[in-house]
Amino acid sequence: MEKTYSSWLPRWTRRPLAALGLLLATAGAAQAQAVAFAPVAAYTSGGMNPYGLAVGDVNGDGRPDLVTINSVSYMVAVLPGSTTSPGTFGGPATYASGGNTGNALSVALGDVNGDGRLDVVATNTDNGTVSVLLNLATAPGTFGPATVYSTGNSTGPRVVALGDVNGDGRLDIATASFNAGSLSILLNSASTPGTFGAPVIYSTGGSGTSGVALGDLNGDGRLDAVTLDYNTRNVAVFLNQAAAPGTFGTPAAYGNGVGSSSPFGLTLGDVNGDGRLDVATANLLSPTVSVLLNSAATPGTLLAATTYSSGGTNPIEVAINDLNGDGQADLAVSNYGSNTVGVLLNSATAPGTFAAAVTFSTGAGTVPRALV
Repeated sequence: MEKTYSSWLPRWTRRPLAALGLLLATAGAAQAQAVAFAPVAAYTSGGMNPYGLAVGDVNGDGRPDLVTINSVSYMVAVLPGSTTSPGTFGGPATYASGGNTGNALSVALGDVNGDGRLDVVATNTDNGTVSVLLNLATAPGTFGPATVYSTGNSTGPRVVALGDVNGDGRLDIATASFNAGSLSILLNSASTPGTFGAPVIYSTGGSGTSGVALGDLNGDGRLDAVTLDYNTRNVAVFLNQAAAPGTFGTPAAYGNGVGSSSPFGLTLGDVNGDGRLDVATANLLSPTVSVLLNSAATPGTLLAATTYSSGGTNPIEVAINDLNGDGQADLAVSNYGSNTVGVLLNSATAPGTFAAAVTFSTGAGTVPRALV
């Protein structure tokens, strides 16, 4: 029986982590390159309700590994990339995420202590905390016990992003709190890298903050923060302050183009090739994705959103990458309501605009959520 864990999250059941293998095919000289995927390969996540997903070489063997977070069993799972069959993965090793109540929803990879190995940072949504699991020097690809840090809100950090926001060469933590409508920044310690200070909290100006991303939107060399508000349907841009790097000004809010869409997923990427980061959102309650281009005249401000069909129902996450090898950034969106991934190819003649979605099944009952 399905169980609803929170009114702001999709319904979940116990399902394995699913991955798609990528194949590229050229449609012909007069056509844009097509994209195709190998049949779905399913892997157990070693726990209940895998939600967040990250990809990186955690054991240093030169092959990408999968890391997911099991939201109800509060476990981080690491699936090593195969040394003999690239693109396939071994069984999971699991680690306690540090949460003790439901909805551990997001995971990110980054070298937070500067030892050259990727560490894990995860959100414990119902605890109002994030956990840091350091990669072990004695056994790369395995992780020590979680160290837990408050995000400054009792509940609600749904997503996490890593980046050096104050320019000291160390990765900091950014989280978005759904319940509080806020952005929390935890700076990495200068004296003990891999540990984090008290959170600094910024209001997004909205409510139901469901996404966060870090990137230099205005081209000043500092990472800015972008958040997404599910209830008030806004993208908020926080510019990093030149006078005090690592602190942020009052956010500028931008609509996502569909009044009833309730955006849930957020990502950044240069979709029109002008060297500036643009914003894409997955709009959960309408079958659309929105693209907000960065302004050429005033970098760091966003133009009005353009919306595209996601090709399915309940699009929940969106990713930007060149999927067909033509040098342009395409969109991929996970449609959890229809068990599909939609791919929207970037136009060769009008970069930053997208063709109709082509959909690929992830398998009946898989309910795809995270996407990388």
